[in-house]
Amino acid sequence: SKEPDLDMVVEQRLGFVVEGEADKAFVEALVPRLFRDPIRVYAVRLGGRIAIPWIYATALTLLEEKQYPHVVVLLDSDTVVPSRIEEQRQGIRSMLEQHSITSAEVTICFAVPELEVWLLAEYDERPEESKNPRQDLATRLGRQGRVLPEKIGELARALNIKNARERSASFDGFVRAINDVANMLDVAVTP
Repeated sequence: SKEPDLDMVVEQRLGFVVEGEADKAFVEALVPRLFRDPIRVYAVRLGGRIAIPWIYATALTLLEEKQYPHVVVLLDSDTVVPSRIEEQRQGIRSMLEQHSITSAEVTICFAVPELEVWLLAEYDERPEESKNPRQDLATRLGRQGRVLPEKIGELARALNIKNARERSASFDGFVRAINDVANMLDVAVTP
C-alpha cells in the first residue's frame, strides 16, 4: 500500500447559498480575491426569495454531502431598515437552528438593499442611497434592462475592494464576515 503524501496541499473550500445567477457570478468572481491562499468557492443559487424556507436543505447538502467546512448565505435584504434586516437574519438563523445548523457552520450576510449596490460603489460615493440599484448599475454601464451574470462576474473581478468597503457598509460587513470565516478555517486573507 502506498503511503499518503504528507506534503500535499489541502484545498480550502467555502460554500455559498445565493439567490440567483448574478449573485452566483459575483461571489465566484469576487470572493477568491479576498484570500491570499487559493480557495475553491462554490455557490448554489436558491432561485429567488421564494426559496428561502429551503436554505437549510441547501446548507446541509454543502456541509454534509459536499463536505464544505462552512457555508455563507448571501441574500439581498430588499430593505434599508436595520430592524427589518435583523428580523430577516433572526428568522433564517432560527430556521437553521431548528435543523441543528449552528453559526459555527453557517454565516448569514445581506447586501443592503441588493448586491448591485456593491458594484455601484465603483461609480458612486454613496451607492446605498440609490432608489433602484439594478437600473442605476445598468445605466452606468450604458445598458438597458438587466445586467447579465457574465458582466456581474466581470465587474466583481475588477471591483476596487477598498473603495467599495468605504462606500458600502453592507459590503464592508460582508468582507468582515468572510475574514471571520477565514479565521475560523485558518486560511490567510488578503490584507
